[in-house]
Amino acid sequence: VPSGDDQSYLETERALGIPVVFADRPGSRFTADTVVSENAAGTGEAVRHLATRGHSRIAYLGDIETIYTAGQRLAGYRAAMSRIGAAHGERYLRTGLHDSTGAYAAAREVFALDPAPTALITGNNLITIGAVHALQDLGLRERIAFVAFDDLVLADLLGPALTVVAQDTAAIGTEAVTRLFERLREPTAAFARTSIPVRLIPRGSGEIP
Repeated sequence: VPSGDDQSYLETERALGIPVVFADRPGSRFTADTVVSENAAGTGEAVRHLATRGHSRIAYLGDIETIYTAGQRLAGYRAAMSRIGAAHGERYLRTGLHDSTGAYAAAREVFALDPAPTALITGNNLITIGAVHALQDLGLRERIAFVAFDDLVLADLLGPALTVVAQDTAAIGTEAVTRLFERLREPTAAFARTSIPVRLIPRGSGEIP
């Protein structure tokens, strides 16, 4: 599961015959079999889900854009907002958030705008935690439609329960190991990139009109 912007150091291991598979995000400056989630499709589905409930002022809180997963999720949000004709989406967009404290401040900032968003999408678990606290403190938990990317422990026990775009982490792991065994059997085969579908789970918060 790569971090950083250069995995070329793995060439040393590969030269020794050690196979490499990337999971969750692709490597950089090093090509290998890769298994990722359909990140852009997930945020796109979140926007469409909210739009069917009448929302067009949909805020998005995301991580640092240069992170692969964050960049893909942001791209999915932007593309879907364009498709529904929500030209003002950038006004409600905040990125570069890497902890719940920053997400809390960003959520309070966007919901102080006039007009304020009527719906919110968050790009990962830490951002979701900060946003939930902000909406709670603002008295907006039952008024703002909310879809979070990644499921949260106890998300179904919140009031309203949290609608999420869930990654299939078991499928990512299974496919990564499958790719590893196939690479062991066929060391010279072309590298494969596999995208694992995500799933929107409606629980209540994302269905607020």
